[in-house]
Amino acid sequence: MLVTCCLVALGCGSDGAGSHSGGLLPVSYAEMDLSTPELTVAVFVDAFADGDFLTAALLFHPTTQTAMHAALEDESFYEWVDGAGQSALVARLTAELSGDHYTETLRMFDLAMQSAATGGGLRFDFTQGATEINTTTQDTRAALVDVTMRATGVIAIFELSKSVGGDWRIRQIRYANGGLHEFPFSGDPPLASGPTELTEFDAWSDLLPADSPMATVETISRLVAKGDHFSVYLLLSAASQRQALLPLAALDQFGGVEHALGPAALDERLDATGFPFDIDRITELQGGEPITAAGATTATVVITTETMELEARLVLDTTGRWRLKQIFPIGGSEVVVPFPIS
Repeated sequence: MLVTCCLVALGCGSDGAGSHSGGLLPVSYAEMDLSTPELTVAVFVDAFADGDFLTAALLFHPTTQTAMHAALEDESFYEWVDGAGQSALVARLTAELSGDHYTETLRMFDLAMQSAATGGGLRFDFTQGATEINTTTQDTRAALVDVTMRATGVIAIFELSKSVGGDWRIRQIRYANGGLHEFPFSGDPPLASGPTELTEFDAWSDLLPADSPMATVETISRLVAKGDHFSVYLLLSAASQRQALLPLAALDQFGGVEHALGPAALDERLDATGFPFDIDRITELQGGEPITAAGATTATVVITTETMELEARLVLDTTGRWRLKQIFPIGGSEVVVPFPIS
């Protein structure tokens, strides 16, 4: 049985609240105000306190992100957390082997911070926010900001630099006893950190409507219209996330200018080239019933745009959200996963 949905009536492709899934799209990274050092630090602290470690990682300077990627390659990423957090991270990584996300540097930072917050071992504890944020040094390109962590009362020093695009980004977070050449964290906390009260991790990406195959397709349509290709990546299946990064993996820093983390660099690339299909101009959706076979639940949605017909294949993840596996023109090649990337 086909379920047909006319997108003109649903308001898809706009930021209005009248979509099939309901609600506005959440604020994305690209909409954040990073025009001053203190604003960037405040966004980082707020994101950390919410358990939104994906946003926190995106606020690091590209050179720091490059160092983080190198830490993933040589497995020194365990140093992002202290002892108790390291054992918790090992357990979490084991559980993630068949998870809903491809584990690249951005995801690894997310997992490391979650593990340290729940198992103990955060090197810097911003889970309760900050009591003070004060800029101590600033010129046109660099700044130092002192942040008093509410959870410990200890000062963390943020070193920031401007990116190519003019945003203030975080090069390093350190204690007074830290060095200048460890990234993203440096120095040892005065006392070991135990488990925090943070047990839920509210990444804004989790607010993206994806409770049905059509809802996911509609959300992707609206994200493409906004130019938020980073969020599109987060709605891909784990295997498709990996495939999406492969064309960029051989390039220095994934070919990104503002970001050296794969998903964000992919966003830059698609911002420059455009999404390969006009999925932001949908006129009609047709979806069949989901099929469960070989332990996986999948669905197909036929998309009619103003210029073409597309087929989207989706898979149900372990949390009940639908993720895009592949999209291609009907009658065209099904070889490229998840979609062509220039």
